[in-house]
Amino acid sequence: MSKYNVNYKRLALMLLPTLLRHRLMSAILYAAMSPIEALHTRLLTLRENARYRLYHNGQVCYLRAALCDLFDSGQRRITITDTPATDTLWVYTRDKVYPHTVHRRGSEYAGIVWCRGVQAGSGFVVHIPAELHDRKAQLEGAIDRYRLVTKQYAIVTL
Repeated sequence: MSKYNVNYKRLALMLLPTLLRHRLMSAILYAAMSPIEALHTRLLTLRENARYRLYHNGQVCYLRAALCDLFDSGQRRITITDTPATDTLWVYTRDKVYPHTVHRRGSEYAGIVWCRGVQAGSGFVVHIPAELHDRKAQLEGAIDRYRLVTKQYAIVTL
């Protein structure tokens, strides 16, 4: 972070010749440097937000940390669990009216359904406290920002 810490007022004063360093000229330089300092502050804020987004991804631990930081930073009550696995997966095709059944691994008829390169039926459940039910749309937006596109999720209020 030391690369980005620049004291623009001091830099402007140090670049000024010593004969011109008096109060009036310093005040003019400080006034000229204030927009640059404001842009620098915006740059540092943008950089911190980008670093935060890069360090948090769709892994459960990072997704939970990001959601707790955004919505429940004090008590950190948001949890994430996997969806309960069932033995049978129902698959509806366009040409058939009735569903096809595909049994999970370990069953009598084992098979995996792949939909465009993604295993069907994978997902997770986000458990939130009752106070956050009003902010469900914001929570969905934050989950969509960090999760993998192929993962389905459900939000359950505790």
